Amino acid sequence: MAYGDDVEVGPGGDPPQEAGVDWNTWYKNWIKIVDDKVFKKLDAHFTGDTNSYESVIQYTVYADGRLTITGGTTSGTFQSGKNWGMSARSLLLDLNYGLQNGRLIRPTRLADGSLSPPTQIPLFPQGTARKSLSRSFTFSRNMGSRGITLGGPPQEASGR
Repeated sequence: MAYGDDVEVGPGGDPPQEAGVDWNTWYKNWIKIVDDKVFKKLDAHFTGDTNSYESVIQYTVYADGRLTITGGTTSGTFQSGKNWGMSARSLLLDLNYGLQNGRLIRPTRLADGSLSPPTQIPLFPQGTARKSLSRSFTFSRNMGSRGITLGGPPQEASGR
């Protein structure tokens, strides 16, 4: 499955498989959001920078559209490698906010359990038993690989 010119799929980085659930469409949408709102912003911010950077961010996304960062590492050839990693982390966490008139708005949980305004993270596909999905993104610049590599968790049981 192709996700765009900037994206490569590493071990475990494919969408989950669950009978009767369209994870492929959800995953394509999720990766496009991350490419547009995280990687392309990072890349634009570091335009002209010839140093090499790589940031691996482990994350869990939840059925209701929230995201937590569960770990990660950053490396590079220059001290701003840390800035690359912190910028990637910050932009990814910004997806937890809703958008109103171009501004980030912290959502509130409504009585029915939904978030208002909704976050920028798509809700899980209809029919899934999953409550969360854990994966990793590797954001690279001048490292000889594509800009984003999708990675998977060491272990993931279906329906978790």
